[in-house]
Amino acid sequence: MKYSLFVSFKRENNAGTKAVSDALRISEKLGYMAYSLYDESVGSKIFNIFKGWLSLRLLKKKLKPNDIVFIQYPTNRFLIQYALRIIKKKKATSIVLIHDINFLRNAPLKFKSLQATERIELSLIDAFDYVISHNTKMTRKLMECGVETRIFNLEIFDYLYSGSNATIDNNNSVIVAGNLFKKKAGYLYSQFSHDFIFNLYGSNLEFDLCDKHAKYCGSFKPDEMIENLKGRFGLVWDGDEIDGCSGDYGNYLRFNNPHKTSLYLAAGLPVIVWKESALCEFVEKNGVGFGVNSLNEVDEVIKKCDYDSMLNNITRIKRNLRDGFYLTEVLKKIEEQNEAQ
Repeated sequence: MKYSLFVSFKRENNAGTKAVSDALRISEKLGYMAYSLYDESVGSKIFNIFKGWLSLRLLKKKLKPNDIVFIQYPTNRFLIQYALRIIKKKKATSIVLIHDINFLRNAPLKFKSLQATERIELSLIDAFDYVISHNTKMTRKLMECGVETRIFNLEIFDYLYSGSNATIDNNNSVIVAGNLFKKKAGYLYSQFSHDFIFNLYGSNLEFDLCDKHAKYCGSFKPDEMIENLKGRFGLVWDGDEIDGCSGDYGNYLRFNNPHKTSLYLAAGLPVIVWKESALCEFVEKNGVGFGVNSLNEVDEVIKKCDYDSMLNNITRIKRNLRDGFYLTEVLKKIEEQNEAQ
């Protein structure tokens, strides 16, 4: 039997839970039984931990040797540790899909130092039988930090969707979708000269940027976002700086797969990424966008790029993202390796 443990979330106008819910749906298509730990929108944190503990007690009675349990991280640390004890005792197999790693984004766990957070997270990750990492750069970092368990690369997060594409306009417009607050998207609040127009989608815009170079276009639920997008490119850029991504959010791009990249590509839009970001390799290898060292380079690159060629290249990637191809392939590989042992 295969189980996919999940937590229910409140639906909001952000993509924070889209990747998690998509991973659950993809695992279900592969025959994993969805197994609820708790509903985060109901009850207190203590109540949900208790509810999760009870759910795992029930799972303990069902679990048999050679069963597979798929868990998404981060989830409550206590519940993960308890789940792993049960899985090992029952001689089942554990798989973890990493969404975020706190120590890599310089975000300590509550009441913990950054060093303690790193030790805790690495210990948890290394306790699984199989780990699904974002990309080769994250995998390399985990191995450098001492993780010895088997790691598989996702390449890019899927984005399940069956609706229409984004609207491609004739202007040199660049979409920025996501959290627009200054700490994460400080570059938007900087004064620099550019010919392209920012089309902004999301929440927490801190003051009016709606001049001739920026237009706020609204906030939408993840499943409604694509049909409301309008532009020619999607931008993946974090931090205060124009000349490179900076700060905790910017540095995290060196390791993670930002979900907004999947949003843009699933929408049928080429992407612009930081040259030093982990996903730049995927973008340029597949010809679905380009990397730049500075936002000052964007105008010139837009003028020179072969836009139609990028649109043609996106066709296959878009289909894969919408169908859940990337997680499906990784889970199949893990299952095949697990059966061979």
